[in-house]
Amino acid sequence: MKPPSAPSRFVLVGPPGAGKGTQAAWMSSRLGIPTISSSETLRRAVSIDSPLGRTVKSLMSTGELVSDDVMNELIRQRLTEADAAAGFVLDGFPRTVAQAEALDRFAGEPPIVVVALHVPEAEIEQRLASRRVCGRCRTPQSVSSQNSGQRNCAYCGATLEQRDDDDESTIKRRLFVYRNRVGPLLDYYKRRSRLITIDGSAAPHEVSAAVARQIALYGAGQTVTDVRTPRRR
Repeated sequence: MKPPSAPSRFVLVGPPGAGKGTQAAWMSSRLGIPTISSSETLRRAVSIDSPLGRTVKSLMSTGELVSDDVMNELIRQRLTEADAAAGFVLDGFPRTVAQAEALDRFAGEPPIVVVALHVPEAEIEQRLASRRVCGRCRTPQSVSSQNSGQRNCAYCGATLEQRDDDDESTIKRRLFVYRNRVGPLLDYYKRRSRLITIDGSAAPHEVSAAVARQIALYGAGQTVTDVRTPRRR
C-alpha cells in the first residue's frame, strides 16, 4: 500500500526495451490504479462510434498523425472515468512538451510525477536484438546471443518470432527518435521538481523496489535525484 502522502498520478517514460510494460503493470497492481497507454486509448477510440472516435479512425486509416489536440482530448476524457479517480499510470503520453503542458492544465491537482527508466543505449540494443515474441500466445521472451535463432516458446511450444522493429537499423532509428523527443520532456518535469529517475538496468524486481522507494521519498517531500540500483551480476 502507498503512504497517504505518496503521489498516485504518474507518467512512465523510458526507451523501447527499458521494461516500461513490466513496471507499469507492477505500479498498477501495487497502487491499485490503472495503466492508461496511448496505443490502447487510440484503439479504444476507433472502436467507439463517437465524433472523436470517427476522427481518430479516419486519421489512422489514412496513415495521418493524430494531432496533439485530438490526443489531448482522448486522454482528458479517459482521465475522467471512474477507475482513474484514485490515480493512474500514463504510458506513451505525453510525448511532447506541448502535450505535457496540456496535461497539466486538464488533469489539475495533485501534480503528475514522471518516473523515467534510464538504460544505456548499448544495453537497450542488446535487449531488443534478443527479444522474441511467440507466434501463438504472443508472450514476449528473450534469447541469449548464443541462441539468437528462432526457438520454441517456453509457455506454449510455438515458434518464437523476431519483431519487425527489432532489427539493428530500426532499433538505432527508434533510439534516435526517443532521445530527441524525450530530452525536452524530461527537462520540463525536472524544472518543476516532478521527475524521478530510476536505473532500469537491474533485474525487474530490483527496478520495482527502487520505484517504490523513490515514490515514498517523493511523497515525504525529499529531493529525488538519479537513482542507481544494483547491477545484475
